[in-house]
Amino acid sequence: MHRKVKVRKLLGLILTAIFIFSTTHGVYAIGVNATIALGKSPNNVAYDSGRGEIFVANYWANMVYVISDVTNTVVATIPMIEPQGIAYDPAKGEIFVASYYNVSVISDSTNAIIANITVGGPCGLVYDSGKGEIFATNYDISTISVISDATNTVVANLNIYDYFHSVVYPDGLAYDPAKGEIFVADWDMAMVSVISDSTNAIVANVPVGYGPSDVAYDSSKGELFVAVQGLGAELPDELTSMVSVISDTTNTVVKNITVGMSPTGIAYDSGKGEIFVSNQDSSTVSIISDINNSVIATVPVGDHPEGIVYDSGKGEVFTANGGNSGNNSVSVVTDSSTLPAPCVSASPSTVDQGQTSILTSSAISTGTPPYKYQWFSGEPYTFNSQPSACYQPINGATSPSYRFVTSTSTFVGNWSFILSVTDSAGAAVSSTTIMVTVNAAGSSTSSSATPSPSTAPLSSATSTVTVTNNSATVDQSAITGINVTLNGPALQDGTQLNVTTTYYGENQPSEIASVSLSGAIAFYDVSVTSSSGALGRDVNATVSISNPSFTNSSIIQYWNGSIWTSVATAFTYPGTVSVTIPASALAGTPIVVGTPKLNTTSKLNLLEVIYGVVAGFAITATIVAVLMFTVRGKKNKGS
Repeated sequence: MHRKVKVRKLLGLILTAIFIFSTTHGVYAIGVNATIALGKSPNNVAYDSGRGEIFVANYWANMVYVISDVTNTVVATIPMIEPQGIAYDPAKGEIFVASYYNVSVISDSTNAIIANITVGGPCGLVYDSGKGEIFATNYDISTISVISDATNTVVANLNIYDYFHSVVYPDGLAYDPAKGEIFVADWDMAMVSVISDSTNAIVANVPVGYGPSDVAYDSSKGELFVAVQGLGAELPDELTSMVSVISDTTNTVVKNITVGMSPTGIAYDSGKGEIFVSNQDSSTVSIISDINNSVIATVPVGDHPEGIVYDSGKGEVFTANGGNSGNNSVSVVTDSSTLPAPCVSASPSTVDQGQTSILTSSAISTGTPPYKYQWFSGEPYTFNSQPSACYQPINGATSPSYRFVTSTSTFVGNWSFILSVTDSAGAAVSSTTIMVTVNAAGSSTSSSATPSPSTAPLSSATSTVTVTNNSATVDQSAITGINVTLNGPALQDGTQLNVTTTYYGENQPSEIASVSLSGAIAFYDVSVTSSSGALGRDVNATVSISNPSFTNSSIIQYWNGSIWTSVATAFTYPGTVSVTIPASALAGTPIVVGTPKLNTTSKLNLLEVIYGVVAGFAITATIVAVLMFTVRGKKNKGS
């Protein structure tokens, strides 16, 4: 959670973590139902239950934003120097904010700063309801400041050092009211310190993985959940990003749970008995059930989420997305949804580089249409032979199906995909994770990765459309990559057209003559039938095919029954080729896209012409030079 960790501490570390998704999770209805744009680098959040508001600390913007959880809009801004940790004091109706070398106190009735308390470079804050005190971690000097909310003064300071009396960078912390204890994540010591709030002394140290950053208390289980980033190269056995579960009875770790990359913030959802974990370098939130301490869902959120808080009044979770890419926002995640989670599948689930996998989802039968879809992908990384992923939304992947087209430069490994669905009423849900394994080109991993076009297309779609104004368009690009538009005076209004498009990949039907194309070859099929009979000669079809591997050198050929026929092809960046052909030709017509092969004979003839031209110039230049020399010599003799 600590902003300086990214700026100062992590510059000296290798940012590597493990991210393993289970594909056996049950269906779970949850997702992002709102995104609130903010100033740069929001990094921590607090929920004000008295006002129904979220307070957001923006470190680099030098601002605290106040968001209404009713409208999900910013209702106030409070200037402040480098705000970081933030905590709500319900007894006083005040917000405490770690700001530079102070803890600033904000009245939630006026949204004005009413006090500044000097400490030692605060980072994390937590409110102790039993004592009416605020505990603040001073990250750089390894101390804890204890502040009375009655006087807004420091009443105690506590040193936290390791065995060599070095700083340990205390970060996030949590209050355990059942024990009257504060649990502190000690970043560099790979430890959680337990402090008694009656003596302000350390009563236990609990070893965890390297880089603990935040802690959340689960009141129903009497357990502490610790976000462990796991970035210590000097501790090779403690590199895994995980959440450690500590029993407050024994002060020992009872379970380690693998989550996303660099878990940073953590919050307890008392309404559902779940733990929400912001995975900073996966741009996701992991949801853990405290019943069995296992991940039950993963939700893509904004870019690089850090702080996270549960809003008990709305049953929502707010994440502060720091946004390394400049996408700075707060994501609002519902902890339940009226939408059922879509089931997603991939066919085939294993491909070679250059092949394609089709991802499809089950239909949404409830909710309020229309629905908005967004696919997210996680590129594969490996560390200690374990798969990892960092999720990003896929541009243009906003349909129920997605064509994962690979090339020879596609990363080899396990790719992860999640589909997010939102209905028009704002209900949101995310699917479970689907994996597609990409192997090196030519691996021939399985027969399903290279299906025969005549028996096993990679994808197919059929639509019925009604002609209007002598024209009809069918867009099946999300499934097969093909868009077909038909028009012409003989196309009568009201006519029903059945259009089927099929994508076969790179394998050519054996019964068709070989094509004279090279490069990224892809085979398709288009069929158009009419309810009124055969399509006339004066009906044209514009066929557009999208594929990331296509370039401005790609052309389309279609099979006319005896030979492959080339057609004038238009190219649109980044990878769409289009042709216009007679609609009568589209009767289950194979189509191929590729790059023309060079004609070796023509190439040699061209070289001969070039050599001839060069030789001609050379001879001409020689003759001119001789003549000039001769003429000049005659002039010199006569002078």
